[in-house]
Amino acid sequence: MSDKSAVYVVNTASSRLNVRSGRSINSSILGKLTKGTQITVHEIINNWGTITYGGRLAFVQASYIEPVAPDKTAPSLPVSMSMVNALVNAPPAATYETIQGDMWDVVSYKVFGTSAFSDRIMHLNTPYIDYYVFPGGLKLRLPEIPQGEGVYNPPPWQEAVG
Repeated sequence: MSDKSAVYVVNTASSRLNVRSGRSINSSILGKLTKGTQITVHEIINNWGTITYGGRLAFVQASYIEPVAPDKTAPSLPVSMSMVNALVNAPPAATYETIQGDMWDVVSYKVFGTSAFSDRIMHLNTPYIDYYVFPGGLKLRLPEIPQGEGVYNPPPWQEAVG
């Protein structure tokens, strides 16, 4: 996937737009999108837009989508000034390169041993906020977690016995 993803809006005349498993009208239909739905399109090849749908790559006919002006995009996650200050003043963060199939909580668990820091990873990586399941090769910034904060203490019923 290229990092030239952009937000588009579904613009069909009356019906819903088919989401397909391949770049062909003969490919199976995975679902449908209603007019006005905003989607992130990763790339357009031969009049087919590549999107992420249901956690997998899927395709829509590009003639039924239009780019959205930057001021018309869906609102992003709410961010407080303390969050902004913390991010601006944060030291250079470590990075994680995604593996096909990674999700926010999986990345947090792999790096920190708990999924508790998923939200912090998301806030540092807003260009990828629409991803539920990542393709391989994306570089995610990681938050700096104070020592001891990421320690996972499982409840007694999850601890290994003897």
